[in-house]
Amino acid sequence: MAAIGELFNVASGRASQGVLGLERLLRPPAEGRGFSARPVSLDALEELQALMAVGPGMTGASPTRMLFISTPSAKARLAQRLAPRTRDAAMLAPVCAVVGYDREFAEQLIAFVGDGAGGESCFDRPGTLRAAAMRNSVLQGAYLTLSARTLGLEATFLHGFDGAAVAQEFFRDPAVSAIFVAALGYPLAPLGALSGG
Repeated sequence: MAAIGELFNVASGRASQGVLGLERLLRPPAEGRGFSARPVSLDALEELQALMAVGPGMTGASPTRMLFISTPSAKARLAQRLAPRTRDAAMLAPVCAVVGYDREFAEQLIAFVGDGAGGESCFDRPGTLRAAAMRNSVLQGAYLTLSARTLGLEATFLHGFDGAAVAQEFFRDPAVSAIFVAALGYPLAPLGALSGG
């Protein structure tokens, strides 16, 4: 654990760069702050997905499924399945991400874990399997935000959506449930614009 002097300059009353870096990653976005008109490239989305995928999970499993939605027509389909108060946010965001989890992910997991590593027991305990899938996907949702911010993006979770309808419309796989919908884009104010004084 770092000594307090490494985190906070007691004499000056100023936070260190380490604390400011954590603050940039963890502080909620300012209320009402929108996205800039700068488009989010496919390369940026691929980098985001690759970065969030390396976050630690349970049993090395990756039941998370994610789709990026960027065309006006696809965002309009998504907006129909959101609560009225969040529809504008989805339409105005450069990209929306739908994060879900595959309840049957263990069918692929056994190929990686091998015999005797506990993978086969997942098939006999569907409740445990579903819980593991959901927990991993919740972690991935958090990694989505952190990864986005390290790339200069902002991720805002949109509350109030019909999860079953979103999953049916976009994943089109009865084994996949939608757990998060997030708006993604470059913030109007730079994420690094936090005062250290």
